[in-house]
Amino acid sequence: MREAPRADVVFDELVKQGWEYSHTATVNRYRYAGTISPMKSVGGYEYCRIHRGKCTSMCRYQLTYVMRRKIAA
Repeated sequence: MREAPRADVVFDELVKQGWEYSHTATVNRYRYAGTISPMKSVGGYEYCRIHRGKCTSMCRYQLTYVMRRKIAA
């Protein structure tokens, strides 16, 4: 049986911690799959990005999951 992709494992861990999926985005700086990158907080939410291991050779971009969580007051 195959092991789940690292990005999916990290996704599940963040959901357990109270994060919710916001949208998919692209990024032009490659990072290893499963790496979490912080993003700017906006509108009462903090954001982070989970890098997925999907990249094309022609355009050189990587898909990411953008997650958000309400900032605790």
